[in-house]
Amino acid sequence: MNRSTERQPMAFFHIDGMVPAWELSRRYAGEGGRLATLPDIIEARLQTKFPAPPWSNYFTTTTAEYFGTGRDGKRKLIVAHGVGPMATLEGVKQAYSWEYKDKDRNRSGGRISQEEFWKIEAGEYGEVSIIDFDAYFNAPRGNRHWEDWPLGTKRFTDALNDELLAARLGPKAEEYLQRSYHDSRKWRESQDLACEGEDYTNPYVISHQGSKYPAHQQSLDWFNEQSPGMAMAYLVSTDQQMAPYYEGGQHLWTGVNLHDWNDGTRFLAIPASTERFDTVLIGPHPDEILDLHWEKLMRPVKEPMPEVGMRVLIEFGDEWFSEYPKVGARMDSSDPEFRVLSRQRIGKPVLFRTSAGGGFFYKYDIQEIVQIAPPSANAYRFTSAVERDGEDWMVRMIQFYHVELDTTHRLIRASELGQDFDTLLQLMDTPV
Repeated sequence: MNRSTERQPMAFFHIDGMVPAWELSRRYAGEGGRLATLPDIIEARLQTKFPAPPWSNYFTTTTAEYFGTGRDGKRKLIVAHGVGPMATLEGVKQAYSWEYKDKDRNRSGGRISQEEFWKIEAGEYGEVSIIDFDAYFNAPRGNRHWEDWPLGTKRFTDALNDELLAARLGPKAEEYLQRSYHDSRKWRESQDLACEGEDYTNPYVISHQGSKYPAHQQSLDWFNEQSPGMAMAYLVSTDQQMAPYYEGGQHLWTGVNLHDWNDGTRFLAIPASTERFDTVLIGPHPDEILDLHWEKLMRPVKEPMPEVGMRVLIEFGDEWFSEYPKVGARMDSSDPEFRVLSRQRIGKPVLFRTSAGGGFFYKYDIQEIVQIAPPSANAYRFTSAVERDGEDWMVRMIQFYHVELDTTHRLIRASELGQDFDTLLQLMDTPV
């Protein structure tokens, strides 16, 4: 990233889940910045076209949705864009602890207290949309899915008249659905699909999910028994534009979903200076930063090791490294550690045969390598793809080497860099 683009909105994914993704995004957004709500993503899509990042990526947002009982005793859905108890990371963690603290893994989503739900309902956190749950779920509909369930994949005319969908998408819901309608028709034309009939004149344009809500009295009783005095709480996410098959045909749409704790998370960070969303960037993965700036990420070793044992080699940019060691019959780490100063090939590639106990994953014990290695070898690399030898064995070719390593400095792992937000953001702005 260079100086001219450093204040553009940028989206961040983190392999370790929601918390580091939120923290990294928040640091990039800076003072006065924010994490995108669903209406922010809708605005970004309206200002761009596929395959721009707003359309070709999924996003987790700070739009939250709550289901509970209002002060008047009626069941209600409340949609809050960037306000409420789940507008902060601590509030999100507190709500989703209902799921991630469950050792039996029988729970999903989040919970807030009845009192918090009433505060949201009363507008104490800010403006929200409140929907009468039973009136919404029992309203007559021309395009019913199963039973009286109003959620699911929506045709254009049904989506336009959906109260909950409008609340989720925000003030530009109708404009977004109109855009999706025209995109769908153009896409069908470009794919030489039928340009007649309902799939063209009234296409499916959005997948509108929320199947975790207890719609009927029997399931509501179960909900109240499982979490008495509480209300459901979820962040809302949106899918990238896609063209799946549905009801016998292929359709172009995006999706809106309730976000579970372990779902993939990508937040869009919006700096305070952002005025438009026509340029949205995707933040680099730590692996990319490591590849570009590895020389700046070599760390001194307190006590250099004269011998490190048998190591697998990995090509990293224009350099060779030995990988971080593994213990036992596992997959290779694929993380470069020590830089190779010199490398001498020993003999020709030989066949290596190991148990297929790893299933689809290629696992082996380093001692199996040591047993077939020439006496002077201290490193190796595989020179062929994995092949199966019957049901119980896997084989591939292996080349041995004698290498000299620089053990005075070690390259940090990408996972370590991913937790060092300051270094990660600093290197994003460092020219190569």
